[in-house]
Amino acid sequence: MNTEAKSDETNAFSKEQKSILLLCFLCYSAAYMGRLNISAALPGVTSALAISDVQSGMFQTVFAIVYAVGQIVNGSLSDRIKSKINIGLGLIISSVCNIAFAMSMSYSLSVVIWALNGVGQSMIWTPAVKLISEYFSGEKRDRASFIMSITVILGHFAAWGISGLTAAYLGIKTSFIIPAFIMTAAAVYSIIVLCFKKKNKTQTLISDSKTEVSAQPVKPMTVGKTLSSTGLIALLICCICNGFVRDSIVTWTPTVLSSGSGSVTLQSTLLSLILPIFELVGIAAAKKSYAVSGSSARKANGIVLASSAVFSLILIFVYKNTFAAALMLALACAANYGVNPMLTTFIPMEYDKAGRVGFVAGTVDCFIYIGSALAGVLTGAVSESAGWQNVYVLWTVVALAGAGLSFVSASRGKKGLSEL
Repeated sequence: MNTEAKSDETNAFSKEQKSILLLCFLCYSAAYMGRLNISAALPGVTSALAISDVQSGMFQTVFAIVYAVGQIVNGSLSDRIKSKINIGLGLIISSVCNIAFAMSMSYSLSVVIWALNGVGQSMIWTPAVKLISEYFSGEKRDRASFIMSITVILGHFAAWGISGLTAAYLGIKTSFIIPAFIMTAAAVYSIIVLCFKKKNKTQTLISDSKTEVSAQPVKPMTVGKTLSSTGLIALLICCICNGFVRDSIVTWTPTVLSSGSGSVTLQSTLLSLILPIFELVGIAAAKKSYAVSGSSARKANGIVLASSAVFSLILIFVYKNTFAAALMLALACAANYGVNPMLTTFIPMEYDKAGRVGFVAGTVDCFIYIGSALAGVLTGAVSESAGWQNVYVLWTVVALAGAGLSFVSASRGKKGLSEL
């Protein structure tokens, strides 16, 4: 009994770790609401501005391009400098952009505003990953990473639920104003916690690992070696594949389902809420794959992406049935978001000894959003020119390519990182 009690106490998060994890969890959940609300409100925005599918896809595209560039910049900076206000500042910028978007009546201005939203959003994730890597180690780090992946579910559910339902009952503007106020509250909370509370992360890590932690900063591995010797290039191409399929589904599901159900707002929103619920299944599947693959995040990523290809393949044959299509979309979305903790958290933390956690986290997220940029306009163009069935074929092929690249990265990364 005493041994079990001691083990439970050792595995429990410290008060300090709980504080950091809660901050990262709440802030990133709020951030999701400030960028995914465009997906839920997209049918209404398209109608209000009288624009085409290709034009409405431009919102996702410009956001993704700016966000991708911002991730590389912020990721590289986070390995060299420490800023306690980045998370809060990013949330505030996103809040202002959401309010401005709600007030805008011009398509061109709205596109510019949503691009600026990408600037604010790109400042949030990399500092969160750095905080997790600095305050957690070993098994606790794995647990914290999986807990952070739940922000995807909470953010989707809140964004699509609040934005979709308020758009249906209160108008499009509220879909952006409510998330703006929530992000502002989260920003204030993060600034208070990070700027006015004293932390002792080194002692926390020593307690976790039972080994001495050097106070000296790690000299970062060169960018060239990081890319060439650790399987990162193959992984980054895989990230493009994942981002394209993931955000194609996220961006266009309300439109796909509304076209099948005949409702532009309420019914399609309710059906779309299936997706974040199923994302929990995806995270559970990823966690199981992680264990089965011998704690190899890259192999687990490949397994789950392969399942995404299967669901997209089935969608080709059942897309005319609204509820069957919703189920396959939910499962495919679950798979693509299930790999989120692998790509954005577990794999970057493999580079802690190389001093490149921030760079890899930012670059991985950047390449995911390069795929996301293609998801907006390319998916809209394919749907208009060749129909939605060919979009599902495209998702199948791209998901299979991503799975293969992930396994290639696993074999090359194992050798390169084992030398650190």
